[in-house]
Amino acid sequence: MSQETLYNKLTQTAKRFVLATSPKLPGTNEPDPQRFMACLAPTFKMSWGHKFFVTTKPPLQGFVDGEAFCRHQAGMAKNLKTWSIEPTSICVDVCRRTAVVRADFFMVVQARDSVLNDIVFWLTMDETGEKVVEAIEFVDPVASAELGQRMQARMYHRTPPIITDKGDGTMVAKPEQLLSLQIAFPEKSVDACAIAEYAGVLNLWEGLAKSLACHNLVTGASQQINNV
Repeated sequence: MSQETLYNKLTQTAKRFVLATSPKLPGTNEPDPQRFMACLAPTFKMSWGHKFFVTTKPPLQGFVDGEAFCRHQAGMAKNLKTWSIEPTSICVDVCRRTAVVRADFFMVVQARDSVLNDIVFWLTMDETGEKVVEAIEFVDPVASAELGQRMQARMYHRTPPIITDKGDGTMVAKPEQLLSLQIAFPEKSVDACAIAEYAGVLNLWEGLAKSLACHNLVTGASQQINNV
């Protein structure tokens, strides 16, 4: 095989791999695992970068195989309206059978503008140049954080708050329903201790309260879980 032929094959394989992460049908949120798996060598493995960013994101640590990646993608997809990906540049090393692909990854949460994640794939192909042996995906951590916030807000709004009015103007809710509760009843207070008791982790609750900028909290006597 000539260098030019192998170069073209590696380029096509790299582009096909990246585009295989697209939805099965444009504009939908259904992944296409069969298309993706068809690009992979039997020993395929995938990981993420950059290294420090990954240390802060346990789900992105270590390696996954093709099936595990498809499960990861399916978990993301259910919280998206749709997404699209378009390679913008490809650099190929014929001798090492590697390719670096930069791509614009647009992710759309329902009723929100798309988030552009400028991602880079570092791909290693097999001897034939037709299958991907290893992939490392480098993501934009700021774009990823923004998308995570939008997904979280979407999940809160999608779940109506189940609340209990204690009779003194204080409302009790489960931790995951707090944001919806505060939006629906801005004049009410939330019994933070009752929520913490329900969650069983006061420290985690305090961190959540701070991150959500919860100001109108009552931290008085707690209430038993069976009263929630």
